[in-house]
Amino acid sequence: MLFNRGLAARMNAALAQTYDSTATVYRNVDYKDGNLTKQRREAVLTDVPCRRSSKAGLSALFATTDAAKITRSEKLFTSPKWDIKSGDELFVQGPINAEPVRDADRYFAGETQVYGTHQEIKLEMPGRA
Repeated sequence: MLFNRGLAARMNAALAQTYDSTATVYRNVDYKDGNLTKQRREAVLTDVPCRRSSKAGLSALFATTDAAKITRSEKLFTSPKWDIKSGDELFVQGPINAEPVRDADRYFAGETQVYGTHQEIKLEMPGRA
């Protein structure tokens, strides 16, 4: 099947209208300190339009426990033009629960799936399995 660039552009524009949040993306970047190469965390992308999706559910019961573990899965949707890599630190500001003012939530980017019209990034919350 041939990829229709015009159709993809229209679909991307339509999806962009649903983005109700913004993200700042931090990454470890190399820098020289004399003869040493060191790393520091820098903002590589700011004000990235995006939308979060949250899905809650119960995980399978384990033989060593007597209760189900509640899990929450979150994904970030954004344009495929943004270079977001697994392991990047993301601060997402926006109304996942339609709250008028909300502090930025901190995540790490997990597996990323890039499509012609958008990309989906699994969000991993620090300190949670």
